Amino acid sequence: MFGMTFGMTRGGLVVAPIVALILFATSHRPAYAHMRWFVDQTEHAGAHYPFDLTSLMVVLGVALFAVVTLVFEKSHAYQQIARRWETVSRRVPEGFEWRIVGLCLGILLTVNAVTGVFLAPNLDLFGDNVLLVGGLAQLAVGLLFISQRSFFLGGILLITVVLPLAIAHVPLGLLVDYYVEFLAIGLAMMIWGVRLCPLDGSICRVLRLNFQLLADLPYLLVRIGTGITLIVLALHAKLLDPSLALTFLDENELNFMPLLGFDGFTNVYFALSAGLVELTIGIFLVTGVATRFVTILFCMVLGSTLIMLGPGELIGHLPLFGVAVPLILRGGSGRLHLRESSTAGRIRASSPAAAT
Repeated sequence: MFGMTFGMTRGGLVVAPIVALILFATSHRPAYAHMRWFVDQTEHAGAHYPFDLTSLMVVLGVALFAVVTLVFEKSHAYQQIARRWETVSRRVPEGFEWRIVGLCLGILLTVNAVTGVFLAPNLDLFGDNVLLVGGLAQLAVGLLFISQRSFFLGGILLITVVLPLAIAHVPLGLLVDYYVEFLAIGLAMMIWGVRLCPLDGSICRVLRLNFQLLADLPYLLVRIGTGITLIVLALHAKLLDPSLALTFLDENELNFMPLLGFDGFTNVYFALSAGLVELTIGIFLVTGVATRFVTILFCMVLGSTLIMLGPGELIGHLPLFGVAVPLILRGGSGRLHLRESSTAGRIRASSPAAAT
């Protein structure tokens, strides 16, 4: 039944883009998710984090969070929850999570193409011809993903056309925030398309491509890709230079600590806390520590920005919300390692409960 619903072979090509545009049109502001989407200039040039007792307490607090997460992952209660969740997740149709990922990314790229945005609001293409090619490429990938007709072709276009355009025409200092995320999703969708889209299966049979041995790889790709993205954002936008973060916090009252009575907990400490937490979550995702728990926590943080900054945040966050579905549902493929088997070089995962 799910396959029939998400197949959207004909009607989806028309209905889904309309839904995407409605979501965008009813938002209060354009799709913003990262601080660089809000501010491109800083009023805190040369700012740095103070080396004082409050900063030390912030670092110790984040370290305590990391230790508690590591201990909690090894606890008997956590393992029981993981096993029960595995039982529940097996009832979900195979590939459901990748249809959600495709739908989320497809909506984002379709909205981008219609509104003249390239991958992210702070990334611009210059020149009419380049802008046209970028818009058409995004639209093609978006429609392929939304219609669920071909994840393989959509991934190919994303990796061989959209991302190279970004490399050629977007400053590396801006592109670094997004490249790994889109590359990981593109590769994952190519691999899973063979199992979900009849057209992709036919293409791979003609090209004699066999992705059967890579069934677990897409989960690993999006888990590590999301983790690296969070690490880059934490370092690039917060920890290495807090100036943009401070300007962003000046314009958006997200620092709730004074409301709790901590009047001395200024924006600079809040930025430090946010950066360290984001860095820790990214490291946990890359290493496969408590993947489900960490992903749920990450989604809660994203959800809080939707509440604080308005529904326009939804479009910008769609790819991250999308990849959260396979990570929560399947556990991100566990902590992968190589084992000798009858098929040389085959990658296998450790037990799902070990890295859920």
